[in-house]
Amino acid sequence: MNDRIPPEQIYSFVREGLGKTWFADAEPKYDPAISPYMYFELKDGDWYFHDEFLPTLQTTGRTTVKYKGQIVWAMNYVGGLMEGKESLKDDCYKFLKQAVMAKEEGFDSLRGPHSYTSEDGKWQYAYTQTGTVASFHGLEEIRYEGEVVFYHKTQGVSVIYES
Repeated sequence: MNDRIPPEQIYSFVREGLGKTWFADAEPKYDPAISPYMYFELKDGDWYFHDEFLPTLQTTGRTTVKYKGQIVWAMNYVGGLMEGKESLKDDCYKFLKQAVMAKEEGFDSLRGPHSYTSEDGKWQYAYTQTGTVASFHGLEEIRYEGEVVFYHKTQGVSVIYES
C-alpha cells in the first residue's frame, strides 16, 4: 500500500506528529491498568500518528504512522538519562525538545539536527543518522558541560506489505 505514498509525505507527517504532541507539551494519555506505556496520538484526515513510551528514566518506545488505517512507517527507540543524572531530567528534556525541533537544511532527520548547542553553551546535542525515512538507524546524545547525560538509539522503516 505505502509504495504509492511518497516518502516526503511520511516524513512531513512524522515531523508534524512530533511537533504537535510531545514537543508541544501535549499531555500524554496513560492508563496503567491497560498498558505501562504513556502515549501521544494525532489524527489528521487519513493520517494517524502514535508515539508510546515507558515513563521511566531509561526507556523504550515506538512511533507508528498509519495512512488509511494501515501502518506505513514505524520507529523504535531505546535509551534515556544516564544513571546518576536524574537531577538533570527536566532541563535535559526541555533542551531535547528544542534540539529535535531545530531544522538543518538538507538533512531529513527523524530526530534532530547533526548538532545543536544551547545559548549558554552548557548543553550540546548530536545526532547521527544512516539512511532515510524509508530505512534508517541513528544515535542521539546530549552532553551537559561536556559529559554525556542522555542518549537514544533509533531505528525505523517504511512498512511494505506483500501483494
